[in-house]
Amino acid sequence: MTAGFIEEGMGSPPEGVVLYNAHTLLAALHIDLIENMLANGLSLDTIREAQARRAYMAVGITETDNKTFVRT
Repeated sequence: MTAGFIEEGMGSPPEGVVLYNAHTLLAALHIDLIENMLANGLSLDTIREAQARRAYMAVGITETDNKTFVRT
């Protein structure tokens, strides 16, 4: 499902890019990684911002485009 969303957002990405990006995005949600980042002093807000930036990069959304999205 994640790969489908990425492919839809990217149009015609190079072979392997969609699957790789889907795996890296989902890996970032692994609880052990989150717990380690929290234990090393990162806040939940910082982690969320970094995850959002990575997700935007995965589908080719620039930092400028990123700022036009409404946060909920």
